[in-house]
Amino acid sequence: MTDDAAVRAAVAEAGRVLGRLDIVVNNAGIGAAGTVEDNDDAEWHRVLDVNVLGIVRTTRAALPLLRQAARERGQAAIVNTCSVAAIAGLPQARAVQRDQGRGLLAHAGHGGRPRGRWASG
Repeated sequence: MTDDAAVRAAVAEAGRVLGRLDIVVNNAGIGAAGTVEDNDDAEWHRVLDVNVLGIVRTTRAALPLLRQAARERGQAAIVNTCSVAAIAGLPQARAVQRDQGRGLLAHAGHGGRPRGRWASG
């Protein structure tokens, strides 16, 4: 999730092997132990790089294939998941809660307007 070239290559390979890409599920995430005080900037950057920028990298790589699916079949989807820690709160898990509690959505071909439904849990 932290290597843009690897993410792009993986998405391209999936499209090649499958022949198309109709959906992307962003489901990678990591956490950091400790409180806000316990974690230095490097740890915050590590968590945010996977949990937030990983979604950006994967979605960005998949958008051309998803837009093609939307044109050809009338629909495509992006599903972003997060940890239950984003809404329930876990002791010593502040770094996870901060970034996963803020959903990051990218919508293929819809001008950034949300479509679909939110679910939690």
